[in-house]
This record gives sequence, C-alpha cells and structure tokens, in this order.
Amino acid sequence: MRASKQLDGTPRSSWHERPTRNSTGRMRGPGRLRPRSPAPLLVAALVVSALLMAVAVARPGLPWLGWLTLPPIFLAVRYLPPLRAAGAGLVWGASLFLFSMLFRSTPIDPSFGALALLAVVPSAYTGLGSWLTRTRAGFSPLLLATAWIGVEYALRPLSLRYGLLIGDQTQGRFLHAVSGLLGYGFVSFVIAYVNGLLLTAVTELRWQPPRFTSIVRPDGLVGPSGDRIIPCPAVSASRSSRPRAPPVVWSIVRAASWVGAGAGAVGLAAPP
Repeated sequence: MRASKQLDGTPRSSWHERPTRNSTGRMRGPGRLRPRSPAPLLVAALVVSALLMAVAVARPGLPWLGWLTLPPIFLAVRYLPPLRAAGAGLVWGASLFLFSMLFRSTPIDPSFGALALLAVVPSAYTGLGSWLTRTRAGFSPLLLATAWIGVEYALRPLSLRYGLLIGDQTQGRFLHAVSGLLGYGFVSFVIAYVNGLLLTAVTELRWQPPRFTSIVRPDGLVGPSGDRIIPCPAVSASRSSRPRAPPVVWSIVRAASWVGAGAGAVGLAAPP
C-alpha cells in the first residue's frame, strides 16, 4: 500500500493508517491519538482569574492583583474557537459577578443588569477576539490590550468610577495621575498589555499571522493553521526539557507557577 502524505508533504506513518477495533470488535477508522481535553483546567483558571479580579476591585490594598488577572482570558482567545471562547468569557464575567457579591465593599451593584453586562461584554470580547485571531490579525497581545479599552468603557454602567483594571489601583497615585491626564482607558491598556507580556513570557507566544486555509491541526486546539513564531522560528512542544502535554495545558500550568511565585514574592516583601 502506497503511503500517503500529510498536508505539509511529510509521509504519513503507518500507525495513523492502521485501522483499529472498538470494544464490540467492529472495525473503525484510522487510529488517532486524542489528547486530553484542557477545558476543565482552563475553566478553573478563568474562575481563579475572576476571583482575583473581584478581590482587587473590592480590596484596594491589593493593587498588584490587577496585573495578573487577564492571562486566562487571553489563553481562551488564543486556543479556543470563537463560540467556545465566548463561553469562556461568559464564565469569567459571571464568576466575577458572583465573587463580587461576597464582598460588601465592592462597587458592583447586585442587580440583574450588572450580571447581564458582566456576562455579555467579556463574552463578546473573547468571542470576537478569537475570531479575529483565526481569520484576520493573528494572536497579538497589543491588539488584545487595545480592544480591552472597549471592555472598560462598555462596563461603565457598573458604577465603576475608573473601570476594572484602573479601579483597583487606588493606591497608585502615579497611575491615577496618568489616568487623569490621558484617560483611564490608556492606563487600562497598559495594565492589559502587561498581562499580555506576562503570558508571552510564560508561554513563549509571539505575534502570529493567520493563514487563510482550512487546514485543521491534529490536536484541534489551535485555530489558525499558521502557528509559526515571528521573528523567531517555531518552537517545538515536544523537546526533552518540556512535558509532552497539549500546549494550552502546559501554558496554564506554567502561568500558574509564575503567578504563584510572584504572589509569594510580594507577600514576603510586604511589611508585617
């Protein structure tokens, strides 16, 4: 039997072509390795991110939390298709509302309108961001941070005087001075962009242009088929020094380790 070739021109191994049997003994299609779904881990990361944001908004004494809350949202934009990314934004917004209700000092009103706004706006952000990532702009933390300004202004009816990201920086006099000069949307852009740079440093993601083709990756995680890093060459996820896991799982685990290390360092440096 003549060996077929994959879409990139390399020969397809016989392991992929060999038919397998299911539990009933019937023949089924070619065997294919299916990675474990990273959805539960990503949902957990989104819930934790919403909790950190709720704490940062309700407790102004912890302004550093606002600089660590958006990487899970950016991960959802990067790895999930538009509909699932919109669902991830819905989970994040609803979780933020529920956690905010646990704090009496939160400026978010306990109303159905606030819940609807927190559910719709992040959902639209992640869904449209995922669609643009796959079809137009590629993955770009700069564009995601710029689009986050629209999220801040869309959430103005929540009685947040300075929005989400700048509202938790009440002890940052310099940031408030800058927001008074350039607008709190600009400061929110800076904080969101720092979140994107953190994700970039942790996961080695860079700006990646999309390819307008219908090629589907075997792992089913990355939307655009163009997954090459610019200007650096493509980074293999199967090096001996890196765990062999789906990219999104490794990204979340590595990001969580960095956030934990940063939180520990801040806690040790804080005066008793």
